[in-house]
Formats: sequence, structure tokens, C-alpha cells
Amino acid sequence: MTDRFVDIIMGILVGFNVGMGVATWIFYAKIKAALFDFYNREKAMIDKMAAQNTPQPAAPPTATPAPDDIQQRLNRASELTRIQNEIVAQAQQPSQNAMHSKHKNSLIQQYKALEAEKMGLLQSILKEGHDPLVTVYNAAAKQNEEVKLSMFLNQFTPASPPTANTEPNMVTEGEGIRKVDKNGKTFYVIDGGKKTTQ
Repeated sequence: MTDRFVDIIMGILVGFNVGMGVATWIFYAKIKAALFDFYNREKAMIDKMAAQNTPQPAAPPTATPAPDDIQQRLNRASELTRIQNEIVAQAQQPSQNAMHSKHKNSLIQQYKALEAEKMGLLQSILKEGHDPLVTVYNAAAKQNEEVKLSMFLNQFTPASPPTANTEPNMVTEGEGIRKVDKNGKTFYVIDGGKKTTQ
């Protein structure tokens, strides 16, 4: 009987050990698979992030920009000049009050910003190796003339921005204009003071 009891105990112990071994092997296999899955997911995510952060080789610069691009920049420079002329016309109006003077000061800042943008556009065309003909107004000859962009920029002195205290053109005596002094103030009467339409 003791032999039988020992056999039963031994069978239980062996069965328990086999069960524990199988359970341990299954647990180990599941943990190993989970760790490999985790490792593969993390590695894929790290590789993806590294690929995103790696600078891509820059596309080779085009040797010659499309003529449309140059024409667009020249058109923009022309538009900026037109806006600057409008600003000068506004700034030459006599100041009506303090608010108008402040407005004129802001016009000066706008004028300077437009001038910087215009010069940047024109110089960028030259830096790319292009020197197109541009039409400019020659104030001395009072006519338009075509010159190379490089020549224009070499001879060009940026027009000074209008000043906030710019006075209008002064009226002087002449044909149809007479000077009147009244109470210490000087007035100019044009065409006899009659309102004329043009």
C-alpha cells in the first residue's frame, strides 16, 4: 500500500511538474510573441519618424526661371511704383489736422516698405542672371525709354519718401493771379475769385 501511495504522490508531483512546465512554456511563448510585436511596432515607428526628419535632397535649381516668372515680378514692381506715386500724391496734400498728419506719417512707412519690396524683386531678377529691358519714365526728357535693368538699378537713386510736412506748390503772382494782404495774412486770388469749371 505504501508503494501505491508513493506511486500516486509521484504521479501527482510529476503531473504537477509537467503541467507547470507546459504552462510556463505557453506563458513564455506568449510573452515572447508580445515582446516581438512591441519591438517591431516601435522599430517601425522610429524608422518612420527618422524618415520624416531626414532632409530630402533638394531638387536641382532650374537654370533659367520661366519668363512668366520674370514678367510677373516686373509687373509687380510696376504696380508697386504706381502705388508709391499715389502715396506721394496723398502725402503732398496739405495737412488738415493732427490726425491727417499721423496718416501722412503712416504713408511714409508704407512708401519705404514698398520701395524695399520693389528693389528686392528687381535685384532677384539680376541675381538669377537675367537683364531684361525695362521701360522707365525719364523726367528730364519727359518721355518713356527702355533701358537694361542692370543699368536702371546702377543709375537709380531711390526716390526719397514724401515727408509729412510736405507743403503744396506755392502760388505766386502772375497772369490771372493777384496777391491780397488782409489782416496780416496773405491770400492769392485766382481768376478774380470766380469759380471755374474744367
